[in-house]
Amino acid sequence: MLNLPVNCSAACYQFRKKPDPIDWRIVVEDDYLDVESCEYLFNYFTNGWINEDGESVAHEFDWLPWTFCNVVGDHEADIMPTLKSNWQLSHVFYRNADDYDPDHESYYSYLMQSLVDKIYPDYLYKIKANLNPYQGEEIITHGFHTDFGKPGFTSIIYLNDCNGKTILKTPDNMVEIESKRGRMITFDNRIQHTGTTSTDTRVRAVINLNYYIHDESKVYGRV
Repeated sequence: MLNLPVNCSAACYQFRKKPDPIDWRIVVEDDYLDVESCEYLFNYFTNGWINEDGESVAHEFDWLPWTFCNVVGDHEADIMPTLKSNWQLSHVFYRNADDYDPDHESYYSYLMQSLVDKIYPDYLYKIKANLNPYQGEEIITHGFHTDFGKPGFTSIIYLNDCNGKTILKTPDNMVEIESKRGRMITFDNRIQHTGTTSTDTRVRAVINLNYYIHDESKVYGRV
């Protein structure tokens, strides 16, 4: 079970309903997660079968269960070449997001404890991991979407280097962020964004967190 910060309480929950305008700043933090942690989680997520050369190695981890699911809703996948590409593997570690999806905490949520301690949210909506396996020699852009339509933050942590990207749609331009091991990007969770597949690795692995922090300087003041 996750040990949530003491300030992660029902009293803070009301703050996320405040209708603030979207903040278009994007925070990019390299080496937010150290190499050892990235390698450990990447190996855990892939059961130790993939090393840096893409070859099989002996595994020594529990079998982390994954769910086959859409990357985005089919109505959001209009830029995909085909809906057959609209899939990924996901594992939800924690969810306490809204009145529609049931609350959930995975047996493996303890793997996310150090991240929760470091980010220290006032309210935690959701943590999940995504694996985007290789789908051919053409990079596929999935489709623009938002995780939640309420104030708060989305953070994406990249566990391995690859040529896949995160693309954010801002009023001025499209902002492309490369997948770099240990990098974390953070932005207002109402900003439309999308991920892509990669062509230079067998799988692209990321952790996605959605949360609320009342004092925004704790996010935007980190860089």
